[in-house]
Amino acid sequence: FPVTIRKRYAGDNRLISDLQIGHKTPTTDSNVISQRMKHLVGRVLKIVSLHRKAGPISRLNLFLLGDIVHNERVGRTIDLSELEETVSDQMFKHAVPILVNAIRGLEPHFRSVHIYTVAGNHGNMGKFHAKTTNMDDVVYRFLQQQFRGWNKVQFHTSYDSFYQIAQIYGWKFFLMHGDKIPMHLNLPWYGITTLLS
Repeated sequence: FPVTIRKRYAGDNRLISDLQIGHKTPTTDSNVISQRMKHLVGRVLKIVSLHRKAGPISRLNLFLLGDIVHNERVGRTIDLSELEETVSDQMFKHAVPILVNAIRGLEPHFRSVHIYTVAGNHGNMGKFHAKTTNMDDVVYRFLQQQFRGWNKVQFHTSYDSFYQIAQIYGWKFFLMHGDKIPMHLNLPWYGITTLLS
C-alpha cells in the first residue's frame, strides 16, 4: 500500500493510504496490517540510509491519505462476514497504536517529521451524520494528542477540507483521497478541473 515519491531536496516523502483496518479478507486482517507497517518502517529506514550516501535527509514527510479504518456500514461498504472489528476497535485497538508505533520508529532518525492528513470515504459515517464527521479525522486527532509536546513531530491537518496542498522545499503536493473526484469516461481530469474551479 505505500507509494514513494522522491524529489531532490533534503527530505523524504512517504504516502500511506487505504489500510482499511477492520476489513478482514483471506489475506489481510489487523495483525497483517500491523506487521506490514513494521516492515514499511524498516524499509523506509533502509532506503533513507541508502539515499543519505548521496546527501543528507533531515526531514520526513508522511502523507496520510485516508481510509485508515474501514467503518462498519454493513451492506454499504462491507459484508458482515468481512467485518473484523467495530469502528471503535478499528480506531483505538488497532489504527492509532499501529500509526503511533510507526511514527515513533521513524522519528529518531530525522530532525523533523511532518505529517499531512486528509480523510477518505470509508471514514464517512453516512447520511445521518454531519459530512464533517469522518473516522479518519478522529484517528488523526488522537495521533496529534499522542505526539503533543514532541517538538520534532508536526501535524498539518485538513479537517475543514477534503484536500490540502503541502509545500515542501519549494515543491507543491496536492493531497486528497480521490473519492471526491467525479469520473468522466473513466478519466479523472475533467472532474478535477471542474471540482477545483
